[in-house]
Amino acid sequence: MARFDGRIALVTGASSGTGSAICARLAEEGAHVICADVGGAAEVAGRLGPPARAVAMDVADAAAVRAVLDGVAAGEGRLDVLVNCAGVDGAILPTAELPEENFDRVLAVNLKGPFLTMKGAIPLMVAGGGGRSSTSPRPSPRPPRPGSGTTPRRRPGWPSSPGRPRSSTARPASGSTPSRQA
Repeated sequence: MARFDGRIALVTGASSGTGSAICARLAEEGAHVICADVGGAAEVAGRLGPPARAVAMDVADAAAVRAVLDGVAAGEGRLDVLVNCAGVDGAILPTAELPEENFDRVLAVNLKGPFLTMKGAIPLMVAGGGGRSSTSPRPSPRPPRPGSGTTPRRRPGWPSSPGRPRSSTARPASGSTPSRQA
């Protein structure tokens, strides 16, 4: 029996990089994986095969997030795992030259996105008897230092009692994704 047999997992940023790799690993471990991204998630779900499926979702759009989570509630009835991997790097420019729209998009995807998905997912997890949430912020441009932010950290204020979702954050080292190549 695999570790995630029968578990329902939603992965944002599923079309490339860390998100795609997490989808593959969860599927190998027996999870029913819902691959979510603004584009490209169908290719990942297709490679994984059933029961994986793809959904188009912009994590910065509250209505889109709500629609996907309502679909999960209606179709699967619960959510056991949420992995927030969606993220954008934005333009690398001097601050005086950085367009405000670029700054707003980075904040919307990287900060508001995990908030919106967790806000919507927590009630599904509680109703299903608990769950786990993991947020993977944008990678650091520098390699990790020994003992630095590569260790998953438990969020303060999240009780570990049965039936309650648990959350952690891990800061990955730099990787090759479309947002890093832009």
